[in-house]
Amino acid sequence: MPSAWRFAAEDQRAERIGIDLHPLQIIVVAGCHFSADAANDIAADPLLGPIFARHAHWLSLPPGNEDLDALTGWNRAHPQTPMLAIHDRSEWAVIPKWDMPTFAIIRDGKLIDSTKGWRSGDPEFRARLVALLARAGLLEAGTR
Repeated sequence: MPSAWRFAAEDQRAERIGIDLHPLQIIVVAGCHFSADAANDIAADPLLGPIFARHAHWLSLPPGNEDLDALTGWNRAHPQTPMLAIHDRSEWAVIPKWDMPTFAIIRDGKLIDSTKGWRSGDPEFRARLVALLARAGLLEAGTR
């Protein structure tokens, strides 16, 4: 089972947790300013926000590759989309590339579908994400 570090929003305390990749879920490879824009936009979106709150894990590179202050800062700034830092990249072979942001649909430990990129205010990126979620069965057909 792959693992990640869960950081407290108030300091750099961390707890290593396992991530079960068998249930249908969204893994978001994040960490750049486009990822922060996506986190803000998705959390505020009445359609996407609840789905991501129930089904998504936002992941960054491991500590050492990712600044600890940036991780705790993210969690303070984005409480609805907390960031986890992966423990070791080799545990996350299910995600072949770590382009940011990437939205990956995982089920039964396998990558089912994905899309990447985000530009705040650009309806194309939201539409791609809605289509991804619909294909995965996380949205009813025709929902926008």
